[in-house]
Amino acid sequence: MNIEKLTMKEKAASIRGWLRSEFPEYKFSVVVEKSIATIRIALMEATLDPTKENREYLNYSFFVVTCKQDVVTDEAKKIFNRILSELEKTYSPYFFKLSIGKPDMPFRIVNKSKLKPVKRPRVKREVFSSCDAKGTRFNNDGKNLYIDGRKVIKGYESSDGKYWFATALAGCKDVMINGSMQCSLMFTGYVQDENPGWKNFSKKVLESNKFKIWEIKKIDLPHAGRRAITSKA
Repeated sequence: MNIEKLTMKEKAASIRGWLRSEFPEYKFSVVVEKSIATIRIALMEATLDPTKENREYLNYSFFVVTCKQDVVTDEAKKIFNRILSELEKTYSPYFFKLSIGKPDMPFRIVNKSKLKPVKRPRVKREVFSSCDAKGTRFNNDGKNLYIDGRKVIKGYESSDGKYWFATALAGCKDVMINGSMQCSLMFTGYVQDENPGWKNFSKKVLESNKFKIWEIKKIDLPHAGRRAITSKA
């Protein structure tokens, strides 16, 4: 994978997906700052207190460089050093800054065992179920689309009636676009083409055909795709 060919936005998306899969119990913010060609990664919520001085904001990168990691707990060091190791191995390290919280948005400790559940009135949503010609099941609750139980995160439609439904990221891969090899984010999902099925497909390849293929709006996504039969689930 040629990381240098990825845009800053694509790098951030790749890192965001990796953090979500590697640390599902923590909440991170991954933001691109184009003016200084930097991606800032901030730990925003966790069940642990990462600092020894109860700080709501800490520029962790500064303390790594100056070897003053004593302000961070051992458990937090393991998390941040794991992130730094991945960045150094996969990306150019000088493009990134790590912090605990943001200057305008402090870090929060979330203790799940002590949180009181918020009572909200239950709203019953009608779930509609349908199948395509191949028998693949499409479900929607008016807000989200699920295909064979997998939530669709992004969808594309073409002018000749083809559909691409992404359900997960599938890493990056070099693909041929307009006669040159380019590094592209890959999705795995359900494709309705001449031979419908679960496949991997390239984000850049689809978006390079902008006059023939377009991204489906979020509001339209629950009802997108070719369906044969529709009923209430």
